[in-house]
Amino acid sequence: MWPAAKILADYLTSPATRPPYCGSAELIVEAGAGTGLVSLILGAAAEESSQSGAPAWPPVVATDCDRAALRNMKRNVQENGLGRRVSIQEWNWLVPTLPPWSAQVDLIVASDIIYDNTTAYLHLSRHLAQILSRQHRNAQGAVSKEQEVGTQDGGPIALMLLQVRNGGLGYTGSSVEAFVTDLRARKLQVECLQLPPSCTHAYQEDFPDLHDRLHLLQISAPAYTPVDFKSSPGAHGRLDRSCLGDGVCDEEILGMWQQSEL
Repeated sequence: MWPAAKILADYLTSPATRPPYCGSAELIVEAGAGTGLVSLILGAAAEESSQSGAPAWPPVVATDCDRAALRNMKRNVQENGLGRRVSIQEWNWLVPTLPPWSAQVDLIVASDIIYDNTTAYLHLSRHLAQILSRQHRNAQGAVSKEQEVGTQDGGPIALMLLQVRNGGLGYTGSSVEAFVTDLRARKLQVECLQLPPSCTHAYQEDFPDLHDRLHLLQISAPAYTPVDFKSSPGAHGRLDRSCLGDGVCDEEILGMWQQSEL
């Protein structure tokens, strides 16, 4: 199992790093969940908080397009006794119709879902553009102060932990950059947040350069971009080539994406 899922789950549940909009969300959806590890850890945190009397966590929907993965996730949820906290649904990015939860979701999370050169991610970015641009305004038609920090009334956001992979393994970082390029072409705002080194410390021995390869992306419609709550001013910014480290954009791949009609 790739470590990004556990790292993202710990980031979302640790009091030191947990985004404040997790507390205001009414529904969290995990995209490309695979084994469902992030959803399971979020569900376990919700169960623990309910037993301790702490503030309630939102329900979680774990999604994937692979039928075998969906069956495996259902089994994992059942075996961990999290059926009241986590549900499993199919989300096929290639299907133009948005999933039924798209009008209720407040936070979409994903880990390590961009790892090869394919136009499949164009379909995901199209879905994200439609979901994240959902408008929530007050009676006067203005975005309220609460809406500016990623609350449920302020429109949904996405938080993705993506890894730029070693080209020697058959992967390339250009797929991540192409994904971000397409998100921005669809008028979404992408911010690269700081991932504290402590989040990857446990993996340092096996993956010494993991922290440099991981990029925590916060994606939102421009009107609803939340503040960077863990970084000092100026410590983050638009995701450019410097944010992707030494990865160089593959012009042929970018051309393939840009010529698509999606």
